[in-house]
Amino acid sequence: MKRTSEREMALQIVRLLRQTPAHRATVAEIIHLLPRWATLTRGDLQMSPSRPGERRFHQVVRNIGAHDSGSKYGLYYHGGGVFRLNQRPAKHVAVTLAAIAQASRQARRVVQ
Repeated sequence: MKRTSEREMALQIVRLLRQTPAHRATVAEIIHLLPRWATLTRGDLQMSPSRPGERRFHQVVRNIGAHDSGSKYGLYYHGGGVFRLNQRPAKHVAVTLAAIAQASRQARRVVQ
């Protein structure tokens, strides 16, 4: 079953954090809020075979922090399981927002 890539998930986390007052959230908050902000696939919502009690998208969110794969999209992950947005130049933010819009369009096509 199709699943959302780490790249696309990182972009969805950026989108979510842009809506929070402090532009930061814990991993637990992101896992709780992400299904309301992003279009997750059936594969994302399946239970993880390697992490009992977690859905596959939970693992992807945690991997983004552990692998630092969100940093190129303006995400910063620091101790205590907290993601926050980096202060980036306007050009980088514009590129990130364009990538978010594209990922959202692709996710909608997958679900339909």
